[in-house]
Amino acid sequence: MISGEMKFPVSGSVAIVKDSLIYIIGGYSDSLQANVKWIQKFDPSSKRSEIVAYMLESRYGFFAGIYNEKLYIYGGINEVNENAFVLEEWDFISTNTTISVNNELFDRVFPTGGIHNDNLLMIGGYAASRGSFASLPYLSEYNFQTSQVTSIDDTSFISNQLPIQQMSTLVGNKLFVFGGAFNGVLQSIDLIDMDNFNSTQFEERLVSPRAGGVAVYSYYSDKIFLIGGYNESLPAINSTEIISDYDFQLKVTQGPMLNYHRRNLAAVVLKDKIFVLGGENANGNVISFIEELQTEPVSVVEDSEVIKDFRLLQNYPNPFNPNTNISFSVSKGTYLQLDIFNSIGEKVYSLYSGFAQPGVHTLSWNGKDISGNSVSSGIYFYRLTNKFDFITKKMLLLK
Repeated sequence: MISGEMKFPVSGSVAIVKDSLIYIIGGYSDSLQANVKWIQKFDPSSKRSEIVAYMLESRYGFFAGIYNEKLYIYGGINEVNENAFVLEEWDFISTNTTISVNNELFDRVFPTGGIHNDNLLMIGGYAASRGSFASLPYLSEYNFQTSQVTSIDDTSFISNQLPIQQMSTLVGNKLFVFGGAFNGVLQSIDLIDMDNFNSTQFEERLVSPRAGGVAVYSYYSDKIFLIGGYNESLPAINSTEIISDYDFQLKVTQGPMLNYHRRNLAAVVLKDKIFVLGGENANGNVISFIEELQTEPVSVVEDSEVIKDFRLLQNYPNPFNPNTNISFSVSKGTYLQLDIFNSIGEKVYSLYSGFAQPGVHTLSWNGKDISGNSVSSGIYFYRLTNKFDFITKKMLLLK
């Protein structure tokens, strides 16, 4: 669905969400015929946009992500420039970014990556400012606490011949990496554990080879959406792919079609919608129209809801914010425990532990963890356990 038009359309940008607002960073402007330093703020409710800040340098094909309420940006400077080695930082208040740290491994054009806990993982790309034959490891880690940059993987690819324009998104502590361009356009799906940086490749492949698109994870539907891009047959793609069941056996299916063929686009998830912004068509013209994709709510098909002496019901409401009710029934008295876990298996809260009399029991969870802190939006699991059996169900907190 076409939902609006960008006031300052760009391609090769990155979009992020903070406090229900969409920020569009950098990219190439048709009107200026140049890459830009802009940081735009777009309000999806009012459809209003404005330029609110400027980067140190114009960037196209780079990485941007949030850590501790600040935006961090690196890469995408395709020329000899001392700021190609800089990790920029922005506080969402100032009108200009600042230099956070300087290291030659930030010199990457068309990288991908992710931020998890205190680590920024940099993946692929090519070094522009240091020359095409400069050594560049496929994987590098920047630790925000120590300000150290470490090479993690020097063996996956030759250091001056790395994949570019791969697409990645985080699900819990797992970073999924899709496709990209490396001696052709790839169809591969890789998984990197962000706790130890071990990587594996799935046997499953994308429906079509794809590079220069965007991967986003929807908490609302518990699915990954791969949007747009290009391959050797299509200079710009208007298709999407949906990746699901990644906790069990990966499933890759064709998703909804876009109204416009787009490569080097930006996309973000906001509640139950995916906003698709900018990019360029097959002729290299920047697309100004904003598209929205509607995601379906997560369907719960987990363990059988009935096991011998007890039954676990689906929470209600679902999705919820921040309160929800969880009910279970007991046919004969037994000791039970009802725990809530986040998407990476960490226990968030223990809702019940003790002897349960026969009958129906309903408990309320207020969306807070053991320490009394409100938890973030996302998929959560609740598990009812006795000495011999357990039932697990899924719920969605959507703020």
